Amino acid sequence: MDREERLARNEDLFRDANERLASTAVSWGLAEGELEILCECADIDCAERLVVSQALYAHARSESTLFLVKLSHVRTELEEIAERQGDVALVRKVGEAGEVARETDD
Repeated sequence: MDREERLARNEDLFRDANERLASTAVSWGLAEGELEILCECADIDCAERLVVSQALYAHARSESTLFLVKLSHVRTELEEIAERQGDVALVRKVGEAGEVARETDD
């Protein structure tokens, strides 16, 4: 597995964790307009938390190649910024990272 694929798979782990967090928050009535999620960047050791609107989170989940990351965690070799809200970037994975994102999206 090459470096770019490994980084993209790290991002998928965070996306999967966030899907479980968001589902639990909504089902327990804990998400009132905003969700606290994990940064979905490529750094497997990242522990940053992001607060995003439910609308932005839903937008990120609407397409396999979209992820939410802290703005300072954007990696231009893997992604391009599609939208920005404060210090949160909605990024679109490109190249091999985009292919992996599409393959691994449940």
